[in-house]
Amino acid sequence: RGVEADEAVGRGDGKRRFVVFVLRVSQLELRLLGVNVDARQLEICRQLEPRVGNRLQWALADACRLPVADASVERVLCVEAMFHFSSRRAFFREAARALRPGGPLERAAVGVVADFGLIVPPSILEVPPRGMLNVHPSLLPRHRGATPIRATIAAGDAEAGVTIIRMDAGIDTGPIVAAEAWPLTGGERAGDLEAEA
Repeated sequence: RGVEADEAVGRGDGKRRFVVFVLRVSQLELRLLGVNVDARQLEICRQLEPRVGNRLQWALADACRLPVADASVERVLCVEAMFHFSSRRAFFREAARALRPGGPLERAAVGVVADFGLIVPPSILEVPPRGMLNVHPSLLPRHRGATPIRATIAAGDAEAGVTIIRMDAGIDTGPIVAAEAWPLTGGERAGDLEAEA
């Protein structure tokens, strides 16, 4: 019922990777508004087509300052991890302001991080009810840390890959959920592997 995360699609602009959530909506004729503070991510999102019968609009805006009138929204769905918000308290206050009386604030069941580059604090790891996943551009546990692609090449590994782990407080130490590997020829460069991953 309502709105739920259907899939996470990795996209990139050649320098950074983003995770764009595609929403499955079980009701028709909904007006959906998505907000994002990053103009590059917003352009990727604008390429998404809504399901038949639904209208999807995107706004360059801060989730702590939603571009809607007071009590005008039936439901607020927090898809993006809340550590991107300037203030969680401000976001909760803003959601309460925007929601009609009795309207729910819902959050994604799972958070996803890809190419984030910072340590996510335990207080944030606990926010999504089913935890956080990390898309890591190497075959864990061999090359943990910030430069796994360069480490793969420097070590002369016979294969490279991508690993999805359930995040914990360590650096790339959580349990492995899925992995995909491919063979290396020995002539790859870091940029080649980054594009492949």
